[in-house]
This record gives sequence, structure tokens and C-alpha cells, in this order.
Amino acid sequence: MSNFSTFSPVGSVVKYQEFTSSGTFTPSAALVAQGGYVNIILVGGGGGGGSDAKTSYGGGGGGGQVVMRTGKITSAQSITIGAAGTGGGATGGTGGTSTVATVCTAQGGRGGQGGNSNGGAGGGSGVNVPTTYDGTNSILANSGTNIGLGSAGSSPNNGGNGVYSGGGAGGATSLNNTYRGGACLSTGRVGGTGLANKGGGGASWGDGANAGASGSANTGSGGGGSGGAGGSGYCIIQWTE
Repeated sequence: MSNFSTFSPVGSVVKYQEFTSSGTFTPSAALVAQGGYVNIILVGGGGGGGSDAKTSYGGGGGGGQVVMRTGKITSAQSITIGAAGTGGGATGGTGGTSTVATVCTAQGGRGGQGGNSNGGAGGGSGVNVPTTYDGTNSILANSGTNIGLGSAGSSPNNGGNGVYSGGGAGGATSLNNTYRGGACLSTGRVGGTGLANKGGGGASWGDGANAGASGSANTGSGGGGSGGAGGSGYCIIQWTE
């Protein structure tokens, strides 16, 4: 159900509500009476994999950001589930942002680029990271600093691991390319496997998609290079009564 502990006071019951599409969370009277404290897991949409029009080569999309936090909800809150990033084209689509009203936000993963090119960065990949998230700076992209940067096609490698999401792997020039998308360290999920100039997608709440494949719904997974769409976002809210 979640990565949060299910510990609760004696006599109380753990309850939760999942959102696989946008909606509204309305706290119960019992929850409000206890102060409205909840645990939230929120996942942004995964980026789509790129795909060159002539060769279908491309980098994998980045995984959507995974946010785990405690919040306070005492009134109805709108929930937005980020859309999956579209696959294909010179650059795959960026995954949609997921939100629990103003309580918390999870960014979508960036799209991978078409051709023997770059993987998309994971959503929300750290603080003070340059705007070049998409792997065009190969030194940063391959540095393994756990901020989810995409791998550069000019210097192909696995996508960078991310604490909150994984960067997508860049499409390589070698036909023996097996470059994976980056892992998401907070969920233990792994990036997708690349194949023949097509990078794997970055991990998020779910594993990244393999080359040519799309991420599963509600996983935030990055789509595989060669036009795989990302996985849509997700939200679960947990509390005790």
C-alpha cells in the first residue's frame, strides 16, 4: 500500500484513499477531530521516450518525482494526477505535475530526445541543478550524484539515480547499447533496460520502461526510448481513526 509505517495508537484503525485519476479528498469528521494529520505519497507523471523519425532511436524519459510527507488536511482538497508524457518526436513529452491542492507537489519527468541523443531527467531532480536537466551536459549527466540527471547521447551511459526519481538513460551510438534508466532510491525501483540505440526509462513509483515500451499507468515511470509513453502519476493518502 505504501512505504509509510502502519503503526497507529492502540484501538485506532489505519485508513487510506488512493487516487489513480484526479479527484477530491474530503477528510472524515473523525480525521478532522484528530487534527487532520495524514501521510501522503504523491507521484508525478513519467516523461516520454524520444524517437527519431527515420531511425526510431532515442533516449528514455525521466521518472516522475516521488514525494512522501506528512501533511494536515482539515477541509476538502483537490487532487491532480499528472498525465503521462507522450512518447515519440524529437523530444518526448514532459510528464504532468501531480498536486494535493497547496499541500504538496510532485513534478513530472522530462522527455528523452530522439536520435542518438539524450535521456530525460527525473522530475524534481534535486535543488540547485542547472536547467540542462536533459543530459546535454555529459559531465553532470554521468556523475552519479543521485539527483536523477539524464544521460547524454554524446557520452552514453546509464541514467543518473535519483533519491526522488530516476533520470532516463540516453540513447547510445552502439548497437549493443543496454544502457538503463536511473533508479529511484526512495522506492527501490530500477530503470528500464536499453537496446540498440534506445535508452531505458527512469524509475519512479514503478520500474522504468524498457526500450520501446511505455510506462505502466499510475507508476510515474519514464517511457523507453523509441517512443514509449511515460506512466501517469499517483497519490495515496493515509491516516488513522
